[in-house]
Amino acid sequence: MNKKIFKIFMYVINIIFIFIVIAFIFEKSHLLYFLPRIKTIKSLIPLAVNKVAEKPQCYKVLNADVSYEYSSEDYMVFYVDCSTSENIFNIERFFVTEDELKKDKK
Repeated sequence: MNKKIFKIFMYVINIIFIFIVIAFIFEKSHLLYFLPRIKTIKSLIPLAVNKVAEKPQCYKVLNADVSYEYSSEDYMVFYVDCSTSENIFNIERFFVTEDELKKDKK
């Protein structure tokens, strides 16, 4: 009987631990900040790509996304990775703020 109670106790502890780990991952990744704004993000990423693609330093756009490091709950910053020449290993990262994109959109 004690083994059965111990197994149930360990099962409950494992479930609690899993929830703590998931909460920690969401807290560190800022994912909860950006889930409600996913439509805005989807509409602004192409604008960020177009803005950076116009720069003479950008030969070809390779990647673009929200910068979780520099963004906050109220303020989004996007990064765009560009190759600076035909050699795709020469990469430069450009940052564009949400405010810059909204000004250009008007």
